[in-house]
Formats: sequence, structure tokens, C-alpha cells
Amino acid sequence: MKSYENTSELKEFIVAKKLRDQNSNIIFNANIKLETAEHYTEIEKEVMVRFDGYNTAGKLTILESGLDPYEYPEDFDAKWQNFKFLDNEYVQIKGKHPNEKIGNYILKITPIL
Repeated sequence: MKSYENTSELKEFIVAKKLRDQNSNIIFNANIKLETAEHYTEIEKEVMVRFDGYNTAGKLTILESGLDPYEYPEDFDAKWQNFKFLDNEYVQIKGKHPNEKIGNYILKITPIL
């Protein structure tokens, strides 16, 4: 998937779920399901989305997750991972990490509104 398609999916998710505040910040609480090659977890954490700089694809970060960075990724860039807004409910992110413990992963982020 091309980065502009990922960016469109991420922006559609943000608009549909009304996640941008009055100051244009995109920080929200979410239920997060994260499955990697060797691990699975479900957590409730704060998530931030940024579109910094010119022509950026967008970046999603799980804030203060407490997750082991050798077992779970926390930053997801629309330039490199596949983003899909599904069922008008959540954004799904798929990617492959070079760390074998993480490997292929899938992340589902559902905002708590």
C-alpha cells in the first residue's frame, strides 16, 4: 500500500471519530490490541497522532505504554506500515519489524469516546 493511501486511511479515522481537539491536537484514549510474532496484549492507553512537517505521511504513537520495546513496537509511521480504517470503528496497522520477537504484527486501535 502506498503511503498516501495509509495517510488517507489515518486521516479518515481521525475525522470520522472526531479525534482532533480545538487546538488541532490529536491525543486520545484507546483500547489497543497488539499481536506480534511471539506475544499478544490488550491495553488501554493514550495515543497521539502527528502530521509534522511538509509532506509527512503521519505517525501514530502509543504514549507511556509500559510495553517492553523488545517485544512490542510503539511508533507506527504511515510511510512504512499499512493503515486501514475498518468498520467505522478502529484503525488497523500491519507491519513487519526486523526484531524476530516482534516480526509480523497487527495492531487495532479503538478510541474510547
